[in-house]
Amino acid sequence: MSKSAARGGEPPRVTPPRTIDLASVAIVVTVVGLVVRALTLLGSSSTLSSYLTNLNAKAKKPVANYSQHVAADLHSLRVGALVQSGVVVVALLLLVTALRRTRSANGSRWGLLIIIVLTSLPFYVVPVAGWPVVPKVASVIAGIAAVSTIVLIFVPQSMQYFRDCRDAVTPPERRGQARTGLAGLFAPRQPRQPRGGLGARNAAPAAQASRSSASPTAAGGPAAKAKAKVRADSDSVAKGAELARSRAKASKSRRTDA
Repeated sequence: MSKSAARGGEPPRVTPPRTIDLASVAIVVTVVGLVVRALTLLGSSSTLSSYLTNLNAKAKKPVANYSQHVAADLHSLRVGALVQSGVVVVALLLLVTALRRTRSANGSRWGLLIIIVLTSLPFYVVPVAGWPVVPKVASVIAGIAAVSTIVLIFVPQSMQYFRDCRDAVTPPERRGQARTGLAGLFAPRQPRQPRGGLGARNAAPAAQASRSSASPTAAGGPAAKAKAKVRADSDSVAKGAELARSRAKASKSRRTDA
């Protein structure tokens, strides 16, 4: 890693694999599908009015005289589709750019996943019954592309790309400790290793000294215990011999008196 990267500059670029290229294409297809869906909903008023009328008829509490409310609901449907598509399209275009940058690749991966799930894009693969043909097909294409994006960013080649990006932006002394993304929430915390310099050189002697002070018998302990045991055995033997001689003298004295 260069000095500029270690100080917070732009890290060395990691070349995206083919799976990331395909994921970027899938995101662009999703964007195109959303735009076509929103724009084509501006037409086909009669088909959409029939769709809204059927929805009201199937509702648990249908609105009476719904024909008077069809125009307002149709306007809300179109405005909602335009606003949602505009916000999602801008977010996806920003994230697909960040996905191909080394420093922001990992964060953009989870951002893509969150946006795709929150906006229910994978469910667009199910056609909406009663919609006009063009917005219906555009929705299905956008849903398929969104599902493909999720799959492509989690295949092994893409995962290796994200690991390489993480290592490229991580200082060398922290590469064994850094955990980014969701994996960092559940990864076990590892002890910090001493960095280079005087502290690192003094770490081993200090640890050895502490172990020696914690174990009083570490240096010469077994030998001292063995010597003490030999002395105790010699004293016991000497006391036994002295007691035996005293008993022998007492016995001889009694025989002489008799």
